[in-house]
Amino acid sequence: VWLRWKLRKVVDKPTFDGIENFDGGSLCVPFQEWLDKNKLSSLSTSFELPITQMGFGYLSQTPAVYALKFMTLASYIPMVMKEAPFIGPLLGWPKRFTLGYQRMWQRVAWNLDVRLDINVKKIERTADGIRLDVERNEENLSEVGKGQETLEADYLIFACPLQPFTANGTSSEVIKLSTDEESLFSKIKITSYAMTTLQLDDMQLGKGKKKGGPLASIFPVPGLDENQRVATYGVAKQWNENPLVQFYTSTYSTDPHDDVKSDVLADVAKIAGQMGGRVVKERGWQTFDRWTYFQHVDTETMLGNPNKGEDGWYTQLERLQGKNNTYYVGGATNFELIESIGMYTKNLVEQNFPKRR
Repeated sequence: VWLRWKLRKVVDKPTFDGIENFDGGSLCVPFQEWLDKNKLSSLSTSFELPITQMGFGYLSQTPAVYALKFMTLASYIPMVMKEAPFIGPLLGWPKRFTLGYQRMWQRVAWNLDVRLDINVKKIERTADGIRLDVERNEENLSEVGKGQETLEADYLIFACPLQPFTANGTSSEVIKLSTDEESLFSKIKITSYAMTTLQLDDMQLGKGKKKGGPLASIFPVPGLDENQRVATYGVAKQWNENPLVQFYTSTYSTDPHDDVKSDVLADVAKIAGQMGGRVVKERGWQTFDRWTYFQHVDTETMLGNPNKGEDGWYTQLERLQGKNNTYYVGGATNFELIESIGMYTKNLVEQNFPKRR
């Protein structure tokens, strides 16, 4: 706690710009190495739960600054104290959004000009501004079709994953990237994550009479092999009265065209059986969703190459902001956490766009 508090002015900044220059790059090393150096190796297991099993990577691979960014004191202290007798039950943690997280974003969107179900066909960036050719779904009474529209703007702000722009050679179909953009985006790594839901009877996650509950019960994976195809990290039954159970699975193949669904379902079924779960056959509710998760760079890329005069990745990214009237926000620019993304975006707007009365 003391070390994290001392690093707050560095770790809690809106950007990682220049992080490679802090204390000789001490935060650009793997988190496990940082723990060992600071004589905190005994805490490794406690960090594996929120960091590794939440999908942010192994402690031996995840840069220290990512782990420290995620583990704010406001998160770490309640996480530890939650297990303390007498004190734990008094902590209102973790917290939940009234009516759900999606409802909150719908409320935000009500007062904004948000266009849904738009297919961007082409983006052109010129000295005069931005031109976008888009295709949208149209419905005229019972007739459904496609409509074309051209939008013009002063600036382009990417608030989407940047890594897919260079994956599978598809970027040139929509937008022509600069050499610097190609080089930078190609170094982004991702984690492929999946969530499966099943309706299960007899699923026991809690102790005693109180079964289930709002807290996710992390399923232990002893001797986890990082080369295996899939690994289910977490199991959660959010509400006691509802048989819906969620399974969080990391899929080590990051190729979106690689069909891992059967592997995930087999792993989930095995774990559900081990935990006493029985599928509710009369309803049989099941969902499977897979998505791109945790855009990040490795320790070497974050550090850069000082001997060759090469800045770290985040320093290069900040230098790219504003070129071609283009800006970048989202998980890759800071850390894949909504609080960090919001802080970064607010700072970018304040630094680059004039205030309007």
